[in-house]
Order: sequence, then C-alpha cells, then structure tokens
Amino acid sequence: MKMDNKRLKMFNFKNVVLVILTLSVLFSLVTLMLSKFYLNSYKLLLERELVAIVSCDKAAKSNQSVLNIEFFNNNQSAKKQTFNFDADEWVIESRIIKWQPLLGFFGMQRYYKLERLSGRYFDIESEKSLPRLVYDIADKPDRLWMFLYKFQKCFPFIDAVYGNSAFIPYVPEGRYNVYMTATGLMIKDVTPQKKKSWWLTG
Repeated sequence: MKMDNKRLKMFNFKNVVLVILTLSVLFSLVTLMLSKFYLNSYKLLLERELVAIVSCDKAAKSNQSVLNIEFFNNNQSAKKQTFNFDADEWVIESRIIKWQPLLGFFGMQRYYKLERLSGRYFDIESEKSLPRLVYDIADKPDRLWMFLYKFQKCFPFIDAVYGNSAFIPYVPEGRYNVYMTATGLMIKDVTPQKKKSWWLTG
C-alpha cells in the first residue's frame, strides 16, 4: 500500500512538472507570436517602397516635353522609359490587392502593379475637350487582379481589391520619387532647391 502511495505521488509530481513545462513552452510561443505581431505591425505602418523615379525634361532634338521614368522592382532599378508629355499634370496609377490585417501580421504583403501613366489638365473644360494622353506601363494584363476583383467575396483573407492613383503638376526640370506606401501611391518632390519654380519654393 505504501508502495502504491509512493508511485501515486511520483506520478502526480511528474504530471505537475509536465504541466509546468507545457505551460512554459506555450507561454514562450505566445510571447514570440505576439512579439512578431507587434514588430510586423510597425513594419506595415512604416513600410515605403520606391517604385519609380520621374524626371520632367525636354527631348534633345525636338524640345518636346517628356517624362523620363526609371521603374524599380524590390528597390532595384528594373527599366527606364521616356514618354512624350503635353498636359498640366502627370498621373500614375496602380492596381492593389489588400490582405486582411491578420495576414499582414504573418508577413503577407500587399500585391500591387503599376498600370498607367496619363496626363491631366487643371481646367475641367480642357479635360473634356483636349486630347487624352494615356500610356500603358504594365508588362502584361493583370488577370490575377481581375479574377480576385470579381470573386473577392469568395476569399475571406482579402480585405479589398481596388485601383489607386497619384498626380502632381508637370514642372520643367522637376524630379520626383514615387513610392508605394501602406495607404497607396505617394509622390515626393526631390527637385534640387535651385531648380524649383518660385511658386513651389514660396
């Protein structure tokens, strides 16, 4: 009988130790996961990716206004293109797929693709009557975006599927960085101070 009591006590002790070890491991895992969530949430809030550098120039031979654009992929220069331009403002557009916030915590990033470059006029009547200036800057049609746009309700991990654009006045010799941020496209003026127009510098 005494032997049975000793075995019972030993069994209970082992169970207690096992429970403590299990809880310690679970606590560590939960702490690591929460830490990852915390750090990833900051990454998502602060993330800003360079997608293009735009220069407003004049063509050497024709003196035609042009936009020289260097496109970036994963912050690496991907290609350079020149576009003739004749409007008051230039507009850059993209397609975006936004995942649910929970997936963002696990490292899932936004899906986006630059799609169009176009011109825009200050005056509405000019916008209605003057020729439209539109360039395709996508490598190929975005069938994935179209598919998810049509069937997004079937995928609970998708928060939104939409288009996004940003525009800014065309200023000769202007230099701009285009970023994709947590809220969409952002254009930052990086023109050297001496080249800015008086109305931009104040």
